[in-house]
Amino acid sequence: GTNKAAYHSTVKNCVVDHFNKPNRLDADTWIHMWGQYNTVENCYFAGKKNQGCTFVVWPDGEGHDNNHHRIYHNYFGQRPRLGSNGGETIRIGTSGVSMGVSATIVEENFFEHCNGEVEIISVKSCENIIINNTFYECEGSLVLRHGNRNTVSGNYFIGNGKGYTGGIRVINNGHKIFNNYLYGLAGEDFRAPLVIMNGVPNSVLNRYHQVKNVEIYSNTWVDCKLPWQLCVGSDQERTAIPQDVTIKDNIIYCPQEEELIKSFDDISGITFIDNILFGKKGYKTGKGFISKKIKIDRDSSGKPIALKQAKAGRENCGPTWKYTPLLNLFSLNKIGKTHEIIPGKDNLYNVIKVSNPGDIIILTQEGEYINTKRMDIPHRLTISGKGLKKQPIIKMNAEGSSVTFFELKGGSFLQLDNVALDGGSDNPAKYAFITGKNDMTEPYRLKIINCNIYGFKDTNGGSVFKAYPSSFADTIQISNSTIKDSFRGFALNAEKEDKGVYNSEHTIFQNTVFKNIDQWALDFYRGGNDESTLGGFLEINACIFDNVNNHAGQYCIRQTGLLNINVKNSSVKNTEAKGIIKQ
Repeated sequence: GTNKAAYHSTVKNCVVDHFNKPNRLDADTWIHMWGQYNTVENCYFAGKKNQGCTFVVWPDGEGHDNNHHRIYHNYFGQRPRLGSNGGETIRIGTSGVSMGVSATIVEENFFEHCNGEVEIISVKSCENIIINNTFYECEGSLVLRHGNRNTVSGNYFIGNGKGYTGGIRVINNGHKIFNNYLYGLAGEDFRAPLVIMNGVPNSVLNRYHQVKNVEIYSNTWVDCKLPWQLCVGSDQERTAIPQDVTIKDNIIYCPQEEELIKSFDDISGITFIDNILFGKKGYKTGKGFISKKIKIDRDSSGKPIALKQAKAGRENCGPTWKYTPLLNLFSLNKIGKTHEIIPGKDNLYNVIKVSNPGDIIILTQEGEYINTKRMDIPHRLTISGKGLKKQPIIKMNAEGSSVTFFELKGGSFLQLDNVALDGGSDNPAKYAFITGKNDMTEPYRLKIINCNIYGFKDTNGGSVFKAYPSSFADTIQISNSTIKDSFRGFALNAEKEDKGVYNSEHTIFQNTVFKNIDQWALDFYRGGNDESTLGGFLEINACIFDNVNNHAGQYCIRQTGLLNINVKNSSVKNTEAKGIIKQ
């Protein structure tokens, strides 16, 4: 803090858009609020892609605590998945001062696609008011993480059935949660529509305090997935069940849901009074629940008309002057120029060097496209030999010990279609693909369709794909292809600090053969026990692992900390490996 903080000041009609450090794990915060009685209103914040909260309120020390700040009518826009903790949109306080009063009011703000991590707003102080905000298709929740006596009222959570959209998560004591409307939320676990956590007995400040003396009343849940989840996080550490919690006069109308309430521990400390719950099995009855016919008025699209009563929307949040937002790189779906090239030395390298976003490079003839320099991919680009009966072959003839075909820069999207990558035999290339090392704020994508990739036999740590620390893939997808005769496959194992950071959100292998791979086809590493992210998705469908990692006791794929694994219709052969993957 500082003794020269502001008091009774207003920041209004300002924009911060896509203002990022060059490395996504270099942390910063766009807005710091110190002092007392300050206001930030009618501002626009969107496109933060590196680590660190977008907006932090600091109730730290004399002159800053009990601050009564107001955050009003702002637009908080797109914040993509960070793949790491530290992607909150707003944080009010810290665990160390969480028992102190902030009394910040967050009122009538519009949050859209704030997906950085599980916490959209992280409340870590006391007596704050979160009122009349709208959370639109945000992959996360409003979390009462630390601190007591906070109020959550009149907010609209609109998920529209989008995965991982969350509602309200409750920890600590003395909170009042009422008059909120939650629609179409599909999150689970920590991102469920309503989460009441188990606590840690005698918890230190930065863990989980027991939920006590909390009132949850007059809220409505419509078309949500498993709307109430109670005693979430129950384990050997989090054994303190909720106490003196009242859930009263709420409505759940989720006619497609078999289960409306799920508890993971003893809920004897929760009192239910006059709640109306209607699901696929009809009305829930019994003590604390009443059967009463309710009608949800809907518009022509099937959405509740009540959503139109939300006080915060795109039209009245953000600057009062007209601002045109910067575009997300991945939303630039326009097709660029088409470049046609023939086999030859550096023909491919030269056209990539002068390409623009969205360009398509057509390899028009069979034969060898030989390159003497690594090809850097700075944007969206397609390289295609589609239509040729025999795949054109991309090769390297470069000097050095770490010969690489392609480097994927931050924000790039490379699609390869019906081509072969030949790593060589006499002096094999080390990598087919690497990520950038210093320019990776933006996530990248790689899509390989109907390709053959082979000959990457460099045994000095070589692999078909290598991710460097701080790089992050939105999607790596391999379909209808063959990866063979190489030392290693896909190395997504660069984050070794055990802080929950990982290198790819979606890794997809479909109808692909991995053959004669000396070690693993994939190594995915996510260390630590961070619970704030989705933890990565691996999908393997209709794949064959033939002579992959042929070592007793091993697996074709190594993974640590990967949270979402789906393997189907796949098999291994000609290997002593125990199976495809250890889950």
